Amino acid sequence: MSPEQIRAEDVDHRADIYSFGALMFRLLTGENAFNAKTPVGVLTKHLTEPLTAPSLTFPELDIPPEVDAIILKCLAKNPDDRYPSVRELLQDIENLYMDLQTGSSTSDVRQPPTEWLATATGKNAPVAALLEDELDHGMDVQMRLRRGDLDDFESKLKRNRLVRLIFIPMLVLGMLGGASYFLLFRPEKPHTVEVNPNNELGQATLIAGNTEVSGYIGARVSKTKADQDFFRFNSPVNRDGSEVVSVKVTAPPNIDISIDLYDTSGTLLNHSDEAGVGENESLRRWRINGPIVVAVSGVRDGNDFPTENVSDPYVLKVMFLPADTRLESEPNDSRADANSLSPGSPLSGYLDRKNDKDVYRLFEAEGEYRLLISGSDELPVEWRLDVGEWKSSLTTELTLDKSSTITIRRSPLDESGQDIAYTIDVSPR
Repeated sequence: MSPEQIRAEDVDHRADIYSFGALMFRLLTGENAFNAKTPVGVLTKHLTEPLTAPSLTFPELDIPPEVDAIILKCLAKNPDDRYPSVRELLQDIENLYMDLQTGSSTSDVRQPPTEWLATATGKNAPVAALLEDELDHGMDVQMRLRRGDLDDFESKLKRNRLVRLIFIPMLVLGMLGGASYFLLFRPEKPHTVEVNPNNELGQATLIAGNTEVSGYIGARVSKTKADQDFFRFNSPVNRDGSEVVSVKVTAPPNIDISIDLYDTSGTLLNHSDEAGVGENESLRRWRINGPIVVAVSGVRDGNDFPTENVSDPYVLKVMFLPADTRLESEPNDSRADANSLSPGSPLSGYLDRKNDKDVYRLFEAEGEYRLLISGSDELPVEWRLDVGEWKSSLTTELTLDKSSTITIRRSPLDESGQDIAYTIDVSPR
């Protein structure tokens, strides 16, 4: 875990580079970069203790200084001191691999250094001098340097060189593979700020549901078309219609915002542009049966150029919710898409658009019933039974059969905009 993660600070890809450096240290030495008796002790060392180069900690491995440099740079405490990108780390690893390949001739084999051995008298002497001594100079025979000792020493040198020639290139290849994975195959993380360019469906910014995301209605696409920002989601979606999505956008002060809902093929599912300049826009409880894409756009005002604003962000929040039989869900503008309404079970809904209609079907309801539509004191709505006349009375008595529908709409005189909430209740008389 990188120091900034331990301190609960904001992290970026350089935290992954730190973790990759720790993995390289472990693969190369068989030990962790930092060890302690408790997990807290390990975290403390990651925060405060300088890392010793692997070649100094494990000199018997003959680790090249170039490998030390790569690992130490990956494991720098300060993110600014690490590799700025995986691509640059990958380049250093490739360069090291090429250097190892081109410098692997047998002429590089090092000669054994002169060793010093303790004599029987406790004095030290060079190996060469010992080999020239007579056998009977008072030295214990078991203490003399034997030919087998030299053979063992040379074998160790050869083994170490073999490790360098085989293991280190394999390690470098493993580093290349790991770096390639981080660079190419690591899952993209959701963003909380739009990533440009994202004014086409295929460029949509990945975001998470139920999270606030900020963006800007920036440079206009053309003289007649405002900036449009697309957003996609990483959340799995049930395909059985058991989920709904609600969208809310807090608008910049000088821009009229619209919301568009698409499926991933680019088919428009819904459009909302009810509010005016500087007013928030919303789209409520739309039933979905697959992945969706949301677009936030500026709306052109008359013949003027589309408005731009790169200083005041809008805030988008997309909520994925389970379907609820107590709440209206869209689309329900026709008999084919009607919501089910059970007698004695009130249902709440919204008329989101000025031309919005909400249709309810009363299954297995037959006989005399009482209708009550409640909300604000002066709710500007009308209703009708089946295809009858529109009525403005919000409470009345009805005669229903098993296929009856009730449709609610805004009053033609209503100019109040969106967010008209109501509750409909049908109960036996």
